[in-house]
Amino acid sequence: MKEFGTIGDLINAYKAIPCDAYIYCSKSVIETENLENGKYLVIESEEEDGYVETEDGEVPKQAYDLGMSSLVDVETFKDILSFQYKLNPKTLYKDCIKAIEYYLSNDDFLDE
Repeated sequence: MKEFGTIGDLINAYKAIPCDAYIYCSKSVIETENLENGKYLVIESEEEDGYVETEDGEVPKQAYDLGMSSLVDVETFKDILSFQYKLNPKTLYKDCIKAIEYYLSNDDFLDE
């Protein structure tokens, strides 16, 4: 289990995060629809310590105890950022956030 204080920290570490993990975020991220408004947690499948049923589905107990909600699986997160950097190797932090938000809203990659 790895905690990240900001989305920027998570973006900077994305290449080193194992693909068999899932990203959870502070409920404030979901409530405000603002990726910059919360903390992040990555839990690998073997680290999961049981599940808790929530109104949005099941989340690992560790995420629930920290008030976290499901965001996206790590493999998809990596794909979003890899695609963005392939489109523009000089991609800025704000461009990454825009690409992530676009994917979360449209289940598609931002290709402009």
